[in-house]
Amino acid sequence: MNQGIWGSLYLTNILTIAVAGAIALIPMTRSDAGLVWLAASSPLWGPIAVTGFITVRGTPGPIIVWREAVFRWRKLRGQTSYRHRPDAEASRALARDGYLTLPGRLQNVRLLSGMDGAAVLHDTAKRTVTVIAEVAAEGFLAASARRQDDKVQGLAAIHRSWTLRKGIKRFTQTERTLTGSSYAAERVARRAATTWPGAAPEVHESLWQSFKIAEPELREHRTQMAWTFDLGELQEQIRAAGGGEAGLGRVLEGEMTALRHAVLEAGFTNLRWLTPGEVRGLARMQLDPAMTTLLQAREAEGRGEVAPGGEAVMALDEERSYVLTDSGVHRTVWIVQWPQFLVRPGVLDRVISGSTPEGDPIRHTLAIVEAPVPIGKAMSRIRDQKKAWEARDRTRLKRGQITSEAEKHEWELLIEQEQRLVAGQGEFEVAAYLTLSATSLEELDRASSAMHTHLSNAGLEAHTLYSQQAEALMMTAIPNGEGLG
Repeated sequence: MNQGIWGSLYLTNILTIAVAGAIALIPMTRSDAGLVWLAASSPLWGPIAVTGFITVRGTPGPIIVWREAVFRWRKLRGQTSYRHRPDAEASRALARDGYLTLPGRLQNVRLLSGMDGAAVLHDTAKRTVTVIAEVAAEGFLAASARRQDDKVQGLAAIHRSWTLRKGIKRFTQTERTLTGSSYAAERVARRAATTWPGAAPEVHESLWQSFKIAEPELREHRTQMAWTFDLGELQEQIRAAGGGEAGLGRVLEGEMTALRHAVLEAGFTNLRWLTPGEVRGLARMQLDPAMTTLLQAREAEGRGEVAPGGEAVMALDEERSYVLTDSGVHRTVWIVQWPQFLVRPGVLDRVISGSTPEGDPIRHTLAIVEAPVPIGKAMSRIRDQKKAWEARDRTRLKRGQITSEAEKHEWELLIEQEQRLVAGQGEFEVAAYLTLSATSLEELDRASSAMHTHLSNAGLEAHTLYSQQAEALMMTAIPNGEGLG
């Protein structure tokens, strides 16, 4: 789309250029030798103006400069390092009151217990509550094309219902790929071996060894869905239900029952609400990879709950392009560009099941955050964009210019979006983030290189979130609806 220089700028760019222009005008109005002073002051307003004209992968140049400056300032003040003291009274108070003992904004999140012991994440700063469910579905890629389309249509239908329902602020789908553990299978095998007395001890020993040999190749995939509700939008319902935490619990019970029914109707085979202890375990497994095997073993024994305060990491150090925690190194990228061509469902499978060239599984978390857009607002946006496209087309005709294939494709996409809305599909603002985790920086660099290849093969473009790594890591560790402005 050819919009010219000004048409491709964001409001932040234009404001920055305006500031540079105002600075440049000051010496011209204060002296007779205005042009001389304008040239002399160019080192001051010139870089500001140049920054205003820069946009990198959809991010305005002034925003990039601001983030870098803030990170450097935090680095100088020692605010990029975090040390947790479990014996400190403040830490004990947070754990006692149910707050997450994690750095950054997650310290505003309090874990409450809702319907059937399900976790309710109450963000006191954002005034939101989030519920998280672990879901399972039949094998998608192994299904026929018609069955895949049916599942997609089913999911699209419940997505539309979320754009019409009052209170749902965000929907987050998280795909977690962990290095697997053979503990559960080995436990079952050892129990079965007691009823197999005829086998020689050497047979048993070789079986246990085979488990350990296979363990580095194992991987575990978990799919979670999280719904974030705006407490302001639900205030009337909460007041009608009795007010306070009790009223909130009654409102959420109805919402969670409806969500469960909708998800199962869409073709998923199971939905299980996570408990507060399991939510803490999610954070601990992501931030402290060395604890994964132990926590998986505890889950296999039915002891998967993590006590309040157990989600904490002892140390966190943020660098410009990665984060160091107790036993891990993490890097988060933002998926900037989605495929610009028609793809079949399951395009993200290359990312979710990605491996290094050596065949080693890549430990990662993919979080897709969606904000429902009301149908009326979505139709109005498309109408305005169509008017703008037609105005540009008339200008091209007056100038004797031809309409390029890219501009034709833009019009076709607008028509397709409008047809989908008319057919019953909802519209969402979408942002996707991918956090890679490893045990060393060298391993992380290898995993990053391999994952960027998988992303490119899937038609996706990713950009490392420089100077925002700690915030992005926490955003994928606990899916509480963060990631969209």
